[in-house]
Amino acid sequence: MTGPVNNKPLITAPLHCIQQQLREKKNKLTVFFTRRTHQTRVGLCLSDVAELLSGVLQWSGVGPVLFLIYINGVAGLLEHNGIIAR
Repeated sequence: MTGPVNNKPLITAPLHCIQQQLREKKNKLTVFFTRRTHQTRVGLCLSDVAELLSGVLQWSGVGPVLFLIYINGVAGLLEHNGIIAR
């Protein structure tokens, strides 16, 4: 992939370094999204612990990124089936 100026590469790091970083990020995200629980407090009462099967922490910054990844996948699927998403 080349950049808009002088056709210089946008990424200059060796591919194996980038792949290693992506694997490490994937592992951290896997840990972040697994074995999560939730409890609700109403006044002095606390609910039983429930396992979270989906969702992200509010204000974590991960939600908007995951939304963009999801939408990008949906757009690709639509375009693959002849529907242009803009």
